[in-house]
Amino acid sequence: VPEFALAFVQGLVCPPPKPEFRGFAQCDNSVRCFWTSLQKAFFMPRAEAEIDPRYKQVIPYTLIRCEGRYLTYERSGGNEARLDKKSSIGVGGHINFEDVWSDWKRMVFTAALREIDEELCSVEEGRRFPASALVFDRLAVKGILYDDRDEVGKVHVGMVLLAEVSKAEAESIHIISEGKNLEWKTPEELQALGERLEGWSRIALGAIEAGAEGCKDTLRDLSEA
Repeated sequence: VPEFALAFVQGLVCPPPKPEFRGFAQCDNSVRCFWTSLQKAFFMPRAEAEIDPRYKQVIPYTLIRCEGRYLTYERSGGNEARLDKKSSIGVGGHINFEDVWSDWKRMVFTAALREIDEELCSVEEGRRFPASALVFDRLAVKGILYDDRDEVGKVHVGMVLLAEVSKAEAESIHIISEGKNLEWKTPEELQALGERLEGWSRIALGAIEAGAEGCKDTLRDLSEA
């Protein structure tokens, strides 16, 4: 069965700059323009989108932080072989048909929560719970990420989200798919990984540690609207 991915064909911020935006756009306007772009997004075969840089596949990319340390894992066994064995602080993946809402903002949050539950769980008193329950009302959009310096980056654009958890919650989180060796690392420990830390994680870490404010809307705001 062919896989499909949500993608669009236009500038990543509006009006599109020249040369094309690269790096991390954290201002509120850039995030809102990205959401506007999603209104013109469409599903296409992922196999085609992965090799054609005219199309930008949308990836919710969630960072989870506890007392200054970031959830870190080693990619293993996922669908993206080009990132295998890289360390990452981002939990995320493609937006699927099941994530679609008429509200395109909510769609990104929905996909982010689904991906969290596919990759992580929370274990308390021997029972397993969806990890999304820990971050549902804490996900905050920090910015838009695009980096075309490698073959993966050329065909993807990320919406970076951040969630803060307590120490007890962090200790309950386990990785269940597409990764191994879950640890909580400081920014200094992550920077020391150098090229072993995937490119998106390096960019997102730098922006968030520099104080990226992003967009103020949360999933709770959208739910109560």
